[in-house]
Amino acid sequence: SGSYDSVSAVAPMTAVLMDGSNIVGSRTLGGATQTSPVKDEISDGGFISVYNLEVDAVAKRVYADIEGGNGVGSLTRYHLWDIATITGDGAVTGPGSVVQTFGGLKMNDTAMTMFNTALALLPTGADSLALVNTKVDGFGKIESIHNFAAATPAVPEPSTYLLMGLVGIGGVAAITGGAIYIYITVGSILWGKKLEGGKTSPNF
Repeated sequence: SGSYDSVSAVAPMTAVLMDGSNIVGSRTLGGATQTSPVKDEISDGGFISVYNLEVDAVAKRVYADIEGGNGVGSLTRYHLWDIATITGDGAVTGPGSVVQTFGGLKMNDTAMTMFNTALALLPTGADSLALVNTKVDGFGKIESIHNFAAATPAVPEPSTYLLMGLVGIGGVAAITGGAIYIYITVGSILWGKKLEGGKTSPNF
């Protein structure tokens, strides 16, 4: 048994949303499933999968595809978290990396109810979930790293360079702090397994 001080996960980026030369959103691929066993005062048993995150920097929201137990079913592009702070303006000015951090992730009331239902949380479990939402950092942060390189045309003429002269060559989104609450808050109560410091989920 043990407790969770922090959790981090890395997911490949599948799309970057642009407004002119500014990054205003991104989508990732993959996710994680958490199962809650039947446990007195904690849960009647359930599961939830959170995957394919989408960050919308304009609306300050994080969407996700959801699979949940206890009648929740499949939810597509579900509004899961609100973003409190954004660090990095997302401006693409040339080859290199653009880093943005979306912090203070908080669940809205509808998402909170959905999580409770999917995991069949009883009062102690539900109270632990609600407690995370009251913290300044909430459910943690998402850091997106976009790597750009100059596009090289087959015939090197300036007029053939792509748009801003850039093409994305890769990206990654790192979800840290508490992006999936259950790993941090009541993980030791529900599952009794300690996460070793610095371990990264291979499935997210």
